[in-house]
Amino acid sequence: MGRKQIYIGDYVRLKEEYVNQWKCEHPERLKCLRETIFIVIETCRCYNWRFGIGGGGMLLALKPFIGPLVDGDMVIGRGEESVELVDPATVDALLRGSTEEELDTLADS
Repeated sequence: MGRKQIYIGDYVRLKEEYVNQWKCEHPERLKCLRETIFIVIETCRCYNWRFGIGGGGMLLALKPFIGPLVDGDMVIGRGEESVELVDPATVDALLRGSTEEELDTLADS
């Protein structure tokens, strides 16, 4: 099966093997990064060996969409090799679940 191209508007999460390589981040920060689903807000082609992935690739600007980092005003940049696509149906289900939880919380108040 061939690789899928990543486009603006796609949902992604950081690959576990990518996050496991990090040694200097606080464990709580890594946990938040693992649990966050990002939306791709910008892409650009990189042709520089040093900054690209294996001699080139796509650089992505990612904004938290669902998860613990949503409340922060942050955008992170990552190479396409460090992320995996998330099925939009999964994102829809998560959004429906969080909306139902919020409605239940309001009803209990």
